[in-house]
Amino acid sequence: MKPNNNLENTNPLPGNLLKRKNPRFIRQCAYNISSLGIKWRKPKGIHSKMRMSIKGHRSIVKIGYRNDKRLWNTYRGLQIGYINNLNDLEKVNPKTHVIIVASNLGFKKKEIILNKAKELGIKILNIHRVDDYIKRFRESREKDKQRKVVTKKKEEQAKKEGKKEEKEQKEQSILDEKEKHKKEEQEKRKILEKAK
Repeated sequence: MKPNNNLENTNPLPGNLLKRKNPRFIRQCAYNISSLGIKWRKPKGIHSKMRMSIKGHRSIVKIGYRNDKRLWNTYRGLQIGYINNLNDLEKVNPKTHVIIVASNLGFKKKEIILNKAKELGIKILNIHRVDDYIKRFRESREKDKQRKVVTKKKEEQAKKEGKKEEKEQKEQSILDEKEKHKKEEQEKRKILEKAK
């Protein structure tokens, strides 16, 4: 079901309209076999007591458990608005709406949206304690920046050391070549002297 994000044309719900608490729908034998996981799968066995809805066995999903259509996409009687930008936030009425800020937003836009929502007195469902959230995020960003600076310095030092080592190796190789030439010349002279 797609969330209803029509924030402009929503009327407040009547006070006596509440969401009914449904049973927990779990697939057959999930409480005995942990590998099945806590999710819903329709029972299909021919002898399945759950499929036959026999008393004393878990309830299965049926259309009758559905809530009133006006309660879909609500939280404690307030409509849920999904916010992707500031324009969405301006349409929200704090008396009839609560909001969920999109998770794929960057921090800069999210910070602006959160501050504006706090200013307007709109409840945010997916972020509790806005100030703490912003503070923690800024601290983590600063730590990341410091780590990047440290890693850059280390890389630069490693490059410098690598260049120094390369220079030393080149100088050493040049010296080695000169020494080899000298030794070869000395050996040639010795051979020539012996021949005379």
